[in-house]
Amino acid sequence: MKYPAAFTILAFAFAAANVSAITTLTSANFDLDGDASWDNGLPAAGNDGMINGDYNFDDLGDTNVNGNFNAAGLGAVSITQTAGNGLGDQYNVYGNSDFTFNLNGGSMTSDGGTFLVNGTNFNVAGGALTTLELRVGNGGNMTVSSGSLTASLISLRGGTFSQTGGTITSDHGGPVFNRADTSTTLNLTGGIITAGAGNNNSLINNTGLVTTIGGSLTAYLPGAVNLFSNGVHGNSSTINFISDWTGSLTLDSETAWDDIFEAGDISVDGTELAAGDFETYFANNGGVITLIPEPSAALTGLLGFGGLLLRRRRHA
Repeated sequence: MKYPAAFTILAFAFAAANVSAITTLTSANFDLDGDASWDNGLPAAGNDGMINGDYNFDDLGDTNVNGNFNAAGLGAVSITQTAGNGLGDQYNVYGNSDFTFNLNGGSMTSDGGTFLVNGTNFNVAGGALTTLELRVGNGGNMTVSSGSLTASLISLRGGTFSQTGGTITSDHGGPVFNRADTSTTLNLTGGIITAGAGNNNSLINNTGLVTTIGGSLTAYLPGAVNLFSNGVHGNSSTINFISDWTGSLTLDSETAWDDIFEAGDISVDGTELAAGDFETYFANNGGVITLIPEPSAALTGLLGFGGLLLRRRRHA
């Protein structure tokens, strides 16, 4: 169908108006005010930021103090890093649930202070983030989909933390995922988690973490002797395994994992495990825990009604 020229012009103008402009960081320091230089003005709604070179974020902040920047006035805006290496102390862009930092390439290294995802959004999607402490709170959203996150302490204080790919490395002496204050949603559905020199003694803190494990998530934590910190069950943390999980948990080989999985707070597809259920759902090969797959529909049909007795989901 051939449209009138005026219609075509209007459609083009409408499309152009809805495409965000791009402004690229041109200074050696990263900031979201006049202390940094951008080639098309400061990042703001309709003018997303791009970083493709080395920079420092030591001076990040409204008054260049403590790395704290109130982004409430920026509107819906994203900063995307495709290359370059960022180095600094504390990172804390806060006050704007529509602010997103995408680390798609290069690296960010915080060698002092805390790296906070404080009511904003941060995506590790190809780059490398390294910090002493990562803290997600106040409804913040953190996603690792590819690339890497290395942190001595991952502290979750309200919001959502998701791993769909990439690698997370922790050398915390306690749980990989720690928690304080407000409940946090923890989604682990892909990628690899590995212990550093500290050999984490558990996967998650025993309070406040509502955890889902599924997909291809694989964790290598040979020093872990519990799933929950201090081996405490019955608090507010839970772990739900989804039946599509094809990964594995490599944990301490000497621990009686059937007892731990059956002690409460562990479920499969929302059904909490009871005494004797571990072997129904899971296999333990020297501390390598995997989910026993469901029999195929074709096999179930061949077995007939009597074959139902062999189904793994005997409590479904």
